[in-house]
Amino acid sequence: MTPGKVARRSGARKARGQGPRQGTRRIRQTLRRRSIRSPSRGAASTAARTRTGRGASRGARNARQAGRAACGPPARLRRADTADCRTGLAAEPRLGLTGRIVGRGVRMGAADRWQHLQQLFDQLVAMDPSRREAWLAEHEPDPDLRGEALALVGAHDSSEGGFTARVGELAGNAFEPAAREGMRIGPYLLRGEIGSGGMGTVFLAERIDAEYEQKVAIKLIRGVATADASQRLRRERQILADLTHPNIARLLDGGTTESGQPYLVMEYVEGTGITQFARERKLARAQRLRLLQQVARAVQYAHQRLVVHRDLKPANVLVRADGTPVLLDFGIAKLLDVDATGPHETQTGLPWFTPAYASPEQRIGRAVSTASDIYGLGALLHELLSDEVPAPDREGRLPPPTMLRNGAGERAGDRELDIIVGKAAHPDPDRRYASAEALANDIERYLRGRPIQAAPDSVGYRVRKFVRRNPFASAAVVVAAVLCVAFVWRLALENERARLAEERAQRESVTSGRVVDYMVALFDQASPEKVGLRPISAEELVDAGLRDLGTQLDQQPQPKARLLAAISEIYAKLGRNEKGIDAMEQAVALQRPLGDDAWLSRYLQLYGNMLNASGRFPAAIAALDEGIALQDREGARDLQLLAEMLTTRSLAHSRSGDVEKAIADARRAAELGQLSAAKSTTLVGEANNALSEAYLVSNDNARAVAIARDNVRELEARPDAGNTLFGAREYLAAALSANGELVEAEALLRRQLVERGKTVDPNSDWFITLRNQLGAIVRNLGKPLEAVALLRENVEAMRARGMTATPSYMIALNNLGSLEEHVGDYAASEALLRDALRLALAEDDPGSLRPDIYRQNLGRVLLLAGRYDEALPLIEHEVADDGSNDRRITRLRRLVHLAEWNRMNRRLESAADFIEQAQRNLLGNFGADHPRAGAVLRARALLERDRGELVDAETHLREAMVATARAAAPESNPMVELRLELADVLLRAGKRDEARTLVEQTRASLAANFSPAAPARALHAKLARELGIATTARPL
Repeated sequence: MTPGKVARRSGARKARGQGPRQGTRRIRQTLRRRSIRSPSRGAASTAARTRTGRGASRGARNARQAGRAACGPPARLRRADTADCRTGLAAEPRLGLTGRIVGRGVRMGAADRWQHLQQLFDQLVAMDPSRREAWLAEHEPDPDLRGEALALVGAHDSSEGGFTARVGELAGNAFEPAAREGMRIGPYLLRGEIGSGGMGTVFLAERIDAEYEQKVAIKLIRGVATADASQRLRRERQILADLTHPNIARLLDGGTTESGQPYLVMEYVEGTGITQFARERKLARAQRLRLLQQVARAVQYAHQRLVVHRDLKPANVLVRADGTPVLLDFGIAKLLDVDATGPHETQTGLPWFTPAYASPEQRIGRAVSTASDIYGLGALLHELLSDEVPAPDREGRLPPPTMLRNGAGERAGDRELDIIVGKAAHPDPDRRYASAEALANDIERYLRGRPIQAAPDSVGYRVRKFVRRNPFASAAVVVAAVLCVAFVWRLALENERARLAEERAQRESVTSGRVVDYMVALFDQASPEKVGLRPISAEELVDAGLRDLGTQLDQQPQPKARLLAAISEIYAKLGRNEKGIDAMEQAVALQRPLGDDAWLSRYLQLYGNMLNASGRFPAAIAALDEGIALQDREGARDLQLLAEMLTTRSLAHSRSGDVEKAIADARRAAELGQLSAAKSTTLVGEANNALSEAYLVSNDNARAVAIARDNVRELEARPDAGNTLFGAREYLAAALSANGELVEAEALLRRQLVERGKTVDPNSDWFITLRNQLGAIVRNLGKPLEAVALLRENVEAMRARGMTATPSYMIALNNLGSLEEHVGDYAASEALLRDALRLALAEDDPGSLRPDIYRQNLGRVLLLAGRYDEALPLIEHEVADDGSNDRRITRLRRLVHLAEWNRMNRRLESAADFIEQAQRNLLGNFGADHPRAGAVLRARALLERDRGELVDAETHLREAMVATARAAAPESNPMVELRLELADVLLRAGKRDEARTLVEQTRASLAANFSPAAPARALHAKLARELGIATTARPL
């Protein structure tokens, strides 16, 4: 032994509080020490098992190196608390010579219990058997722990030769030179020890002959190659040679060294322990189950070849970087040789196992079978789900995963996973899964949403046991009972099916007949005898039919609901949403009590879609929630219908400000759309439209543009895109506009107007929406008078259609009124906005945002017109914050308007206070780069101008121009007004040349974009006079 080794071993003894000992005593303790590692030690390596032949200090060193067969080299190891081939010793509580626990609290959890049991075992195995009970009585108050510790040490004493066999191995160590780094074995060169296992030591090695280069792991017996040890290692070699499976570490070679030691050359696997891999990659539950499923199939493969692993735990399952799990270390496998008769073939042998993952029969020294591995798989599954080391109760049962939470704070499982884990890790081997394949198959059923085969403990189990004891009598009774029950059940089932089919056929026949009668009567309304030579429109025809339907079919709700829904869809296609909503509301009310979920879901989808289109978002969400819940029921799923409802609900959530729910719904809708072969293009395209809008509402404009642009590109390549393509272009235009790409947005919408004008009525809802969207864009491009004309066309179309009591009409009035204020026509703006506010208040909808928006718009017009007393009650009205972007923007506008009102009324300190509030609101909700930042900066600059702080005013007006330019063209009205206000500040500061340049730049825009009475024109004329700029040659 080298001096360095002596020093290390002495240091290890001192760390354990043992002090110097005589050589014989060290040998006895070394031989009796075993290394069943508690879960808290991260027992991940072969070095963390039996320390035979080299003593505890060598075992401790191996544990610190944490190398192992089929694992990465020591240089890769970094921490002692991980599971990828690491064993941590420094952090665990230890037992000193007195047996007192160091570093442990009074209360003990389940994991601590196993660690404490390990420590008791380590002490007992190193002392005389006659002293054990007395020592335990003195140092361990828990009688259950005392019993378990004595059972473990008893199993240890009786295993495969016990003390005598180990003395032989130790003697071999004293006289046989050990393998070492640099030693050559066959064509392999040892590069360093990476671990030690139950029957051997593992080295990292490289092939050095001229054949090829390869890293391998070599396992060989330490010390004298006794006949028993050599025989077992040869058997292990044969076992591994028979195991060729992608999820089992392969045996590559084998032989005997020059000194007579057998060795195995095994595949060298670099990877991470399966549970650590799952935690680090944040794998979803399904991905974790797939990993365990692969391991179970590998165990099944070994079981079919009569091999039991006996030590399944996270450290013995490494996952490669590509996600492939590899099962390691069959060095302690038991060969289930059906021809074997010796005691060593039927008993457990050396009790090599890890307590947290060992089956109850292993822990008490009973025979090991394939059921022991099933338990280990159950314990491994438990830890994969919960991220917690298994901690069985006193009966050996694991806590159900639903009682635990994983590292993400979520419940670790559900009822079915509780059953699977409970069956796999049942204390009674007979009540576990019959095979690892059965466990893998049940996991597959769970992942596919099918019923699992495992059943919870119940009376049924006891009945099955009785049947096994009395097979013939039970079989006769069961056969007779089954035949009787099957006959009666089959008869009843067929009768019920026939009855339901007959009822359904009768209902459908009646419904079809009523629909035919209705259609005949409907077209009769358009006959020349009824209308003469006057042409009748489709809308008039449907109106007449609806009136007639109101007095018919009162006793037949099914056909009446069907007809109402059909009428509603016709109204929607004609662009008459409000009439469609009324008809569909009646259809839903009639269908709800009839119990046909398929038809009710369809009606709710149409109802929610029309409510969303009319701006009634909470009502739309409520209807769609009901429909989605019906479709999510087992056996009632229509993927196409469910995708359509999710898409519409995503839009409603976006427009209500709930962006996270909107994104989740849109993504799920796209996934379902891809599964629907019939309408995949339409469903996925519409879902992506909704996803683009959700990101637009969240102010992620660039991402919204990217999603919308990709969607349009995909749809343009599909011949069946239809109206979905038109909708996608409109969503792209909205995203482009928000992102400041106004020219492309305008061109896209003008193309839409031309193409849709070929097939769609210019007064339809679709055209109204298009004109409204185009009006907003051309206004920001500096063509507000053109925008006014577009929006006035919308208002006139709605009046002609009698839509003056609808939300769409309110929106049109507000948009046109805001635009009239934009060009400076305050009188026209006031009339429109008062009408919009009156209609919004008449709705009497506490959740509607429209009254708050319309109050601010009307108040701003009155403020700009100098009617301060009328403006104040409107702009100071409180706006609730419900988290939506629209409400937060309205709250920000309110603060800016109050600041302006106070400034105009010379209450400069109050104005400054409101500006500070507005600044905090902006930064807290939107950020400094939001286009609304321009309004806040402008209000601050005008206040500084009125205070005489001209330098600051100039700075903030220039910053306001930069912020406003993000969403407006250089010649747009807001930019013209800002340039005139900057010119005013510059003139006051004596910078006449700069002021002159700005005034001259605004001349053409004023003439083209502002009404004659606009205040901007008056300010321009005032500045031109003061600067001596002639205005007669080019009158405004």
